[in-house]
Amino acid sequence: MLKIKQAKTNKLVMGMLETWTERYDHAASQLAYQTASYAYDAVSRRLPNTKEFENLKNALRLHRVGGLSTGEEAFAVYADRSALRKVKARNIKPDKNVVYVRPKKGRMVQVPPEIEILARYSPWTMDSLPFFPSKRESTMYIRQVSQNEVDKVREARSRDRQIWEQSLAKVGVRLSKKNRLDIPPRAEVVEDVAFRALRLEFGIGKEPARPAWRPVIHMLAKSGARYMLSRGVFNAILNPAFTGWRKGVARASGSISSSELDTFVKFQKRLGL
Repeated sequence: MLKIKQAKTNKLVMGMLETWTERYDHAASQLAYQTASYAYDAVSRRLPNTKEFENLKNALRLHRVGGLSTGEEAFAVYADRSALRKVKARNIKPDKNVVYVRPKKGRMVQVPPEIEILARYSPWTMDSLPFFPSKRESTMYIRQVSQNEVDKVREARSRDRQIWEQSLAKVGVRLSKKNRLDIPPRAEVVEDVAFRALRLEFGIGKEPARPAWRPVIHMLAKSGARYMLSRGVFNAILNPAFTGWRKGVARASGSISSSELDTFVKFQKRLGL
């Protein structure tokens, strides 16, 4: 009697074709996660282990991107602003820092016009800032700069003083005649870590460039496929015997909305990415 039966390898291939959609989705998700995971680890290693960069390193996150209309998996590596260490506004050194006023925006939040004016004319020095805005309406970001840069900002705000004073007066803000800024005892400011990261990336003044982001992105663009193959990312679509796709892909510890992620586009463009 002659018996003809399907080879085991054929069964595996047929089973692979029957589950191709699920396997492809797993591979795509795995590719996105492993790429972001590599970037997170590599950037973290490249950031200096110094006090100046401690705030940025502690705020670095690898999170899933939520709210995508395509239904695809995406992951982001970014600095979580809510995790940044805050410092007392009264403790910042006025001759070494400039401040930026950034309104807090949301669907149900209406930004007061006086806050918009402070944001429009940012940066400020602590002795040129006309008033200290409420933390309910804005966030104050500080940038550590040279004495020369502080002087330039102070001169710029002095030149346009008449314009912003008139703008504030039109919205009902009467400025104190005192030259000293009245800082509330509990007022806090946050470091502008994006600015520090860019200074590290490109080097400014006497500070040498020690890029962290661009080498990582360039490596992934050039050799990412080979790296992902070594990690077994494509096993679901290359190996018929692979069953790991049933377990799903590793998940990030948190998530960030796609709209919130849009706020980091400017940083990406500054990097040239």
